[in-house]
Parts: sequence; structure tokens; C-alpha cells
Amino acid sequence: RHRVAPRLISADSRGRVAVGDRRAVEVLALDNALGEQGSAGPRTKSACAPLCRVALPFDLCGVLFNPRADRHLVAWGLRDVAAVAFDGGARASSEPETAERRDARRDHLDGGAVVRVELALDALSSDAAHVVRCLWIPGSSTGLAVATTLGVHVYDLSIDAATPTHAFVLAYDQHHVRDAALTPPRRCWGGARALYVVLDTGRVFAADLDLDDDPLGMDDAPRAARPPKARSPPREVYLDLHDAL
Repeated sequence: RHRVAPRLISADSRGRVAVGDRRAVEVLALDNALGEQGSAGPRTKSACAPLCRVALPFDLCGVLFNPRADRHLVAWGLRDVAAVAFDGGARASSEPETAERRDARRDHLDGGAVVRVELALDALSSDAAHVVRCLWIPGSSTGLAVATTLGVHVYDLSIDAATPTHAFVLAYDQHHVRDAALTPPRRCWGGARALYVVLDTGRVFAADLDLDDDPLGMDDAPRAARPPKARSPPREVYLDLHDAL
């Protein structure tokens, strides 16, 4: 009934791999599995070093590391989304610090905090409403876009996981979102990104996504001198069929 493409594996910049397994996310280090160049023999899961396992209260459809913050991961099911902030698990040791020990401490992960992102899809009577995919906002460590069949909601998880900062909503109920993509911030756009949304008809919407996170460092004021983030009503944008490409 739900045409959802599973995305159950994701890798971060350090080579750690997150694998979705029913109602849990397992993070593995694959250095041992890759072996030395030119080595023969099959690769098995037993050769992978397990780092941590995080249980979730829903069946998984996808997982994705944040390229900007590799200790942040988002996991989603048909109607649920959760963000996981892994703990580095640094431990005190009396043994001398070596390069190998430092790398092992850097790559160690413990199961961290799990934050539920509120979508309110269960309150809808339509069974067709479900999560299509999740996207980390390019250049942001806490910005998350959740694409559902009804639209795209953008959250700043450093402020609130229940109220989106932006809501891109379809203006017509008879069509549904099938996929979405985000471009990195561009200086010629003033640091804004572009959101592209594909409908079940094959048409594509393009919309500007302007966030106040200064991803390109264009604001010269020191971060400590900037005013704290405040919660504000979401900016709603209706995606009209007449504006589609």
C-alpha cells in the first residue's frame, strides 16, 4: 500500500556504518571487514566491530548520518521519526595515550539520547499519509527536513522537535509527495538552499529554504555575541500545481 524506498544503511565520514534492523539501529566499524589490500577470503559480519545498538519504538524504513555532525543520526518509519545523538563515551585511563588509543577513543560510540520528532500523522484519517524520507539540512548540525506524502517540514532540533520552522504543504489533497532533495547553501543566494519536491505526477516544485544558521560564515559577529535562538511560528509555504516545473 505504501510505496516507500527503504534506506537502511548509512556511513559517516569516519567509516562507521549504521544499519537499520527492524526496531533497532546498529553502528559498526568496518575497518576489520575491509582487511588489507589484496587480501583474499569472504567478508562476514563477524569481522565488523560493533560499536553500539539503539532500540527504537517503531519499525525502521531508513537511517541517515548527519554529514556535518557525525554523532547525529536520524531514523524513520512509516509514521515516526527519531533523532539519535550518540555519546562519545570517553573514558579515563591511566595508560599512556598513543595514536591507536586516541583513534579508538575518537571512534567509540555509546547509545545516546533519542529525540522523537512530532509529525502528528496518526491524527490524520488518511492511511496514505506516511514519511517518504528524511534529509539533514546541508551545512547544519541540527536542521532536519522530513518529507511526508503531504509536504515537507523543516525542524531545528536545537530549539524544538515538535514545531517545525518551515512547512511546505501541498495545496491539493489529490496529489502526494514522492521524494525531495536539498541543495547546499550558496553564497550567491545569500546562504540560502533550494528545496526540490517531486510529486506522484512527475512534476517538480522548487522553493527557497532560507534559514538563520549562517552556514557560510557570512555573519561577522562572534557566535557568543549573537542573540539566542527563539521559538517562532512555522513559515508556511503552499506548493501550488501552477508553480510546478
